[in-house]
Amino acid sequence: MGEMSGGRRAAAERAVDELGLVGRAYEAARLAEIVRPGSENPCAVVVGEAGAGKTALLHAARRVAEQQAMAVLELRGTANEQHLPLAGLHQLLRRALHRVSALPEHQRASLHAAFGLNQAQQPPNMLMLCLAVLTLLTDMADDNGLLICVDDAQWVDDTTLDVLGFVARRLDGLDVCVLIGARGEVPRQFADGLPLIRLEPLTSSAAGLLLDHTSSPPEGFDRELVLAQAEGNPLALVELAKAVQDGRRLDLAGRGSGVPLTERLERLFAGRLGALPDSTRQALLVAAASDNTALTALPEWLREPEVWLPAEQAGLVSFSAGAVTFAHPLIRAAAYQAAPVAARRAAHRALAASRTHAPDRRAWHLAAAAFAPDEEAASALEAAADRALRRGGTAESLQALERAAHLSPHPQLQAARFARAALTAVLSDEAERAIALAARITELTQDPALLGQAAILQGWAASTANRNAEAVAVLLAVAETMASAAPEVAIHALSVATSAVLHSGDDAHRVQIAQALERVAPVKAPYTTYRLWVQAATEPTGRRDSCVADFNAVADTPAVDAAEQFLRGGLASLFDETELAVRLLAPLVDPHSSLSGAGPNSMAMTTYGWALFDAGHWTAAEITAQQAAEVAGSKNPGLSSAWTLTFTATLAAVCGQAQTAQQHAEQALSSIAPHPVRSAMVRAHRASGIAAATLGDPEAAYRSFRRLFTPDGEPFHYHLSDYGLADLATAAHTPHQVDEVRTIVERAEQRLRGCTSLRLELLLAHARALVTPSDDAEGHFRAALDDPAASRWPFERAQAQLAFAQWLRRQRRISDARTLLTASLETFDALGAVPWAKRARTELRASGVPVEAANNTPLDELSPQQQQIVRMAAQGMTNKEIGERLFLSPRTVGFHLYRVFPKLGITSRHQLRDLIGGDEPGR
Repeated sequence: MGEMSGGRRAAAERAVDELGLVGRAYEAARLAEIVRPGSENPCAVVVGEAGAGKTALLHAARRVAEQQAMAVLELRGTANEQHLPLAGLHQLLRRALHRVSALPEHQRASLHAAFGLNQAQQPPNMLMLCLAVLTLLTDMADDNGLLICVDDAQWVDDTTLDVLGFVARRLDGLDVCVLIGARGEVPRQFADGLPLIRLEPLTSSAAGLLLDHTSSPPEGFDRELVLAQAEGNPLALVELAKAVQDGRRLDLAGRGSGVPLTERLERLFAGRLGALPDSTRQALLVAAASDNTALTALPEWLREPEVWLPAEQAGLVSFSAGAVTFAHPLIRAAAYQAAPVAARRAAHRALAASRTHAPDRRAWHLAAAAFAPDEEAASALEAAADRALRRGGTAESLQALERAAHLSPHPQLQAARFARAALTAVLSDEAERAIALAARITELTQDPALLGQAAILQGWAASTANRNAEAVAVLLAVAETMASAAPEVAIHALSVATSAVLHSGDDAHRVQIAQALERVAPVKAPYTTYRLWVQAATEPTGRRDSCVADFNAVADTPAVDAAEQFLRGGLASLFDETELAVRLLAPLVDPHSSLSGAGPNSMAMTTYGWALFDAGHWTAAEITAQQAAEVAGSKNPGLSSAWTLTFTATLAAVCGQAQTAQQHAEQALSSIAPHPVRSAMVRAHRASGIAAATLGDPEAAYRSFRRLFTPDGEPFHYHLSDYGLADLATAAHTPHQVDEVRTIVERAEQRLRGCTSLRLELLLAHARALVTPSDDAEGHFRAALDDPAASRWPFERAQAQLAFAQWLRRQRRISDARTLLTASLETFDALGAVPWAKRARTELRASGVPVEAANNTPLDELSPQQQQIVRMAAQGMTNKEIGERLFLSPRTVGFHLYRVFPKLGITSRHQLRDLIGGDEPGR
């Protein structure tokens, strides 16, 4: 962090003095540096235990912001609202909702759907919702900047935190600052890359100074006891000093007792509650139990000032904007925990009766008031879960469904609700939770349909957790049981098992699934696609011709849902119908498409990204990789994360960013350990091999590529390994390695003969040419290049052109080599394949063709995201249109264009078309 200006330091010091932040001057100064327009680090996360001073520091930051005339939006989480989807976001934006009408149509619709302001049946697209919030906040920051303060983030609903995490990662060029305060650990949405301010206990000198700032500092033995028991916690120091002043004995367990400080503080506050009148304690209990402490939201008898006066005089609560505010969350917790269970239930019943206009809040109060199974509460929670899903709150929906299941009075109802909860858990990437919920179903019912559903959910969840052997065993059992009685269920189970096997690469499981499929009765649409998926993905080459014919018959018919569309896109990828795969998968990642549902998942985005990459749309692929990494996030460190990491590793490797590629490949392998997920392993080893080759380490490159095949030369992954044959042959540089690769290529030719795609034929011929004695190599090179349809895979075709040109130059056929080298160089430059372009230039110079060191354009110096923005702007798209495509705010798009214009040597937007042209492959 740079040196603070005198004005900002003075403002920070004033805030520290005004709020009595003894011992926190350094932390306050850091926040003051962040809270300014144009800050290089406009975000920070402040974490510490209860009473450490997080709220006071955020208040100090707010004062600094207000002194600079910045707008401020605040959100404070409460335990009673954390299960209400987007409750936190609504609280944060309630002063800005009048601006929603100015948002672009799709963003406005997503925000309205999220807040239940329309009757939309589709849930809001979450990425579009995030973009709507980003645009809204950007507009609010137009004048003097905007500060967003989120306190007690540990109690903010997950969906709100997901949105704010999205915003916090997109503040380049925006006058928006985000400060997050949380008890304990950093919320996962802010765990990567944001500056962290961890509030440690005060030093002994600072603790003593804080005691001296209290109204009646304790002395002697009492002072030592307070200092020992407070353990450097500012709130504990102040409250223990008050206890001494009031004549209360400090008989709480102290340091080393094993009782957490938070619990001891709650007891301390509970002791202060004992001196209050019964009516005041009851009022505090109802307010503590309430999801809304506005006086108008509380029962009518609590709206009399006399009820609250004793608590206000004791400093336990205050009143502002017509609402009760507890002086500290621990006071609220103490008021609730100190009351008998019967009194708490009565408080919730009273609040439920007053929430007829707010059904979600009423449902949770009914649940809190329930002492035994209660169908009224369970039904209300299930309805709340439905509303949560319509607003995009999958995490909150899961909470409601699970609680509803527990409150259900009949086993069949319990089982049905556990099934819904398990499905929601799978969709939320909470695999272990889904498995546990599905297991409850088997304890409650013998209904075949529910038992089949439970087993499929268990298998699906186990697969997402990389426990593929367990998943396949469970799913095969379902398929065998339902093969005749319920073939649709059997096909569904086998399709999930097939997806698991496609990742695990287990050959024995492939055979079992294929055999099980033969015993399943015929099914009708949409299960035709599911059956085709099982057939093709278990044996991509052996059944290729018949499967392709069947696939062509259904590929362009409307899909029933996103799941079927995803399988169709996956089938097109399996068959190397690359452009078709791009077309089929695009709706799943398009926020304007009904097939995208509440938003794309990382697996769909990465599968789409691979199709873009193979088709040569690398800029669009890189943007997709960034978005997939964000969607994968930290919720699922297993398969989704590994799949995304291998994609980003490959993109980095082919563009010459070798160290980044190796780092991502290693992370991918670590994320799946110790489970054998061969698809991710093959992708990671291939990325590592490319990176090693670009670093000039042929031995490391060969070792990595060799891992794509077993020691005896069989493919390590039954489908993906063969796509690395040409890489392996290129890396072979000793006679022994060439002989070894020749054997692998011959086996592949025998295995794939008559049932392969044009793309694989290109790669096989390329590999065969590299390991064939020189006199016979030309025929194989020509077999790889003569079919013009091979241009559908531009990178692989250009690699073959370069290899053939190198062979021709060694044969002294310089003229023929030049033609191929020129063609390959054009492709490599267009793609951004820097290492290969460098090799092609070297070969051209050796062939007597003068070539510039690098025919780079200013566009090549831009980041992938900036290149995408520039190309879209050159096509005439507005900043809003570009922002919706790339999930950026219009102001961020403008900021990037402002920064890149000087690099491109232009001064205005209309010059872009002449400089760049209007053609942009990809989406």
